[in-house]
Amino acid sequence: MFKIILNKSAIFIPKILSIVITDIHIGIEKEYGINIVANINKMVENILEIKNSTKAENLIILGDVKHEILKKEKYINYFFDKIENSFDKIIVCKGNHDALIEKHIKFKNIKIKGARGFVIKNIGFFHGHANPSISVKKCRKIFLGHFQPAIKIGEKIEKCFLISRKFVILPSFNPITGYFNVREVNLPSFMKKTKLKFKIYLLNGTLLEEDLYL
Repeated sequence: MFKIILNKSAIFIPKILSIVITDIHIGIEKEYGINIVANINKMVENILEIKNSTKAENLIILGDVKHEILKKEKYINYFFDKIENSFDKIIVCKGNHDALIEKHIKFKNIKIKGARGFVIKNIGFFHGHANPSISVKKCRKIFLGHFQPAIKIGEKIEKCFLISRKFVILPSFNPITGYFNVREVNLPSFMKKTKLKFKIYLLNGTLLEEDLYL
């Protein structure tokens, strides 16, 4: 139904010819003393490499396109200007950092969806900070971001995907951020009705022997 794109913090869903990424956090580079445009160019390059290798037609971004709630509009449009002609559709599901983003994106073929998510061919998508819609909850498979999972391997902290029977939690697509301990993930209330078992996949595709129960 979907496949992990190795070493790219992305998913490809053949059924809908879509790349799925999350948590780009444009503007956070400033906090690390990193050039914003240079890092955007790196992310754009990765997106276009994935498109070329998968023949994807659409791009789905599961929220937090920007880092600061009301700033960095010029960098957001710089990012979309680099990729919008490469896809038939670009869909952005609003994250908790994306207030008013619909007022600042100037491209008509970029669709903004609310924080409660959306459904495409019985596949649900939402950011993860808000309670999803009933239609999203009913889907057999749901993709979300927000939690930016990572796990300690030896002395290193590595990003990872968390995958259960119903849910797929993606790591941050921005290479400089998103290293939050998977054991401290606080799932949305609707996901806590029963304890969920997640498989942990590193970005290189390695499946860890240890399951994670949340």
